[in-house]
Amino acid sequence: MTTPLPENVTTQHLKYLDALRDSGVTNMFGASSYIVDRFGVDKREAKDILAFWMNSYPYNYDEIAESANVEEVDNEC
Repeated sequence: MTTPLPENVTTQHLKYLDALRDSGVTNMFGASSYIVDRFGVDKREAKDILAFWMNSYPYNYDEIAESANVEEVDNEC
């Protein structure tokens, strides 16, 4: 069973962070500024999103979509 997503976190956020990590552009501890730029959230919300991603990694996106009864978000980040 997976941890439910907080209201302010989407699978798009999580997939973006996976792609950012895979790119090697930044150390993930500095990724909150990338979240701010990409999604237009404030710094505090970006830190919350990043903390959730770090604490729940690796995340099963199929289980998220299934448990939320929503369609999967496109892989485009």
